[in-house]
Amino acid sequence: MSIADNSILRAAAHFTGTNASDVVNVFHFVMDSVGDQSEEDVLADVLAYVEGLMGNVEGFYGSAQLLEEVLLWVRNTALDQWDFAGSIDGTWTGTQGSTDVLPPQVAPQVNANTTDAHSHGRKYLMAPLDTATTGGGSAGAFQTALTGYFDDLVATFIGAAAEYAVGVWSEKFNNFLQFNGTGGIRSTLGTQRRRKPGVGS
Repeated sequence: MSIADNSILRAAAHFTGTNASDVVNVFHFVMDSVGDQSEEDVLADVLAYVEGLMGNVEGFYGSAQLLEEVLLWVRNTALDQWDFAGSIDGTWTGTQGSTDVLPPQVAPQVNANTTDAHSHGRKYLMAPLDTATTGGGSAGAFQTALTGYFDDLVATFIGAAAEYAVGVWSEKFNNFLQFNGTGGIRSTLGTQRRRKPGVGS
């Protein structure tokens, strides 16, 4: 099955960390392409996007923390549901040998505003190494790395097969809302009840 131009996509990036902890980040896109694209090519693009995001912060993660896979769904507007399109193995890992990881529920948070003032996108990254913190907050270098993550998060992604506007899917409006380029990064690390792998199906 191919994926049509202007399709709305949902991707779930499944990360694993130390102590068998799982983290899932969900992303939404609208694909802009010249004609239909294969599922394999779109999956490769989405994987490149996710791994590009994580490339900004990889220096604050250990080599045992990795991206297991990315799963992809396409919005079926006729049936008002998400149709599973496939999955692809990840290749991203942290670059540090340290195992001094913060507790699993510690969550660096990146917030992105959308074109609707009442709808926001939030990304909770998996717990980083303790080098990401100082004095009870994020270390300056980690804040800089998260700024790079934010910049790549909200920008239109140009892949090999297509371009992808990034945003969130609103259940309330039954519509895709694109990120508008504004937002922020929490200076303190919080906690989050984690989603389970496969969320978004």
